[in-house]
Amino acid sequence: MSHERKTPYDRKKNDESSTWSRTPKTRQQKKDERLTKDFVIKEFVSYLKYLGREKKRAPYEDKYFYDNVIDCYDRWKQEIEKLSENDPLIFKKIFINFQRERKENNEKIERLRVGKKQLIDEVSIKKELEDQIEQKNVIKKEQNSDIKGIYIQEYHDLERENNELKKKIETLEIELERSNFNTQYYDLKRENNELKKKLETLEIDLERSQRINGRIISNFNTQYENLRIMTTPVFERANMALYFYEDENNDN
Repeated sequence: MSHERKTPYDRKKNDESSTWSRTPKTRQQKKDERLTKDFVIKEFVSYLKYLGREKKRAPYEDKYFYDNVIDCYDRWKQEIEKLSENDPLIFKKIFINFQRERKENNEKIERLRVGKKQLIDEVSIKKELEDQIEQKNVIKKEQNSDIKGIYIQEYHDLERENNELKKKIETLEIELERSNFNTQYYDLKRENNELKKKLETLEIDLERSQRINGRIISNFNTQYENLRIMTTPVFERANMALYFYEDENNDN
């Protein structure tokens, strides 16, 4: 005897005691069965809470958008609350419109977020660039300060070296002056010695010359005296003859 397993679908179509159906409900049918008045209102309340949270996080210039959307959905929720629950098609249409509107609003909110994020990113980038520029300016200022300090230090070093060179030059000038003085002194001393030698030579020559001249004069005087002695009688006789001659001429 064979035993066949029966499925719920094998049951008779007109079996009223059966809880199974030969055609199961679709997912959309199940969703439609959920679309009651309470469910739709709960969706509105949930979305209004979401909008309220987004409004708190939104910048001041975007709050007007959220105020309008919240006011619109709140009035829409109040209208739904006035409806009866006997017409599920109405709630289905309302929920479809709600989903479409919610999608559009969420896209707007996302654009606002992106715009805000982009603005924040731009501000952040701008702030970062400003910080980098400020940091570069600070670094440049510090570098300029360091360079200025280096230049000042180099200036003081050069000034000190210049003063040291001036002192060395003054010392060398003094030493050179001393050296020149010593050279001139020794040159004068040498010339003086040479002049002394020349003077001594001249004195010797003069003495020799004086001795020679003395001998010459002495010889001349001796010769003159001898000549005078020799010539005196002749002159006396000549003078006497001249006298007699003149006397005779005067008598005549």
